[in-house]
Amino acid sequence: MTEQDIMKFQQLYKDEFGIDISKEEAAEQGLKLVTLMSHVYKPMTIEESRQADNFRHSRCDGLISRLHKELK
Repeated sequence: MTEQDIMKFQQLYKDEFGIDISKEEAAEQGLKLVTLMSHVYKPMTIEESRQADNFRHSRCDGLISRLHKELK
């Protein structure tokens, strides 16, 4: 993170939480945030997308089956 990034993070942190943090703390927390975001927003491969779709469909099918049984 650049010096400007750190200063901006410090300001955002103060605006959000009302707490001043050191440059070192801002750099550490900012890096953790960037790392988290890079993992969360990592693009999926086509195969990973298919696996996620299959998982969602299997969960929904199971829930629908249980609802039908309980409603009978």
